[in-house]
Amino acid sequence: MPESLIAVASDRPEDVVNVISAALQIEFESRDSSYWGDNWLARSPAEVRIYLNRDPLHDSENNPPEEFYFEPEYRDCGVLVITDDGPEGFNALADWLVRAFPESHLKL
Repeated sequence: MPESLIAVASDRPEDVVNVISAALQIEFESRDSSYWGDNWLARSPAEVRIYLNRDPLHDSENNPPEEFYFEPEYRDCGVLVITDDGPEGFNALADWLVRAFPESHLKL
């Protein structure tokens, strides 16, 4: 199943982790990756990943500035959430996040 994305209007991924954990009763594991950077992953039963909207591999000397962001069209959103939970799970997750962070965006 393809992943759906929520661009969250926050610069604090820990706050997003706390909102989702409390709302959906799932636990996240803190991780570090050269591709994702600091990120948080839950598998319960679907995968939910939370990470900053900035590419840790971006090279400001050799890459265009818009490639600094994973999702440049959402540069006003500092945190991204992806899930492969399907429409029902995505809608529940999006509902909680948009209530907690009203300026967030959904990308199906």
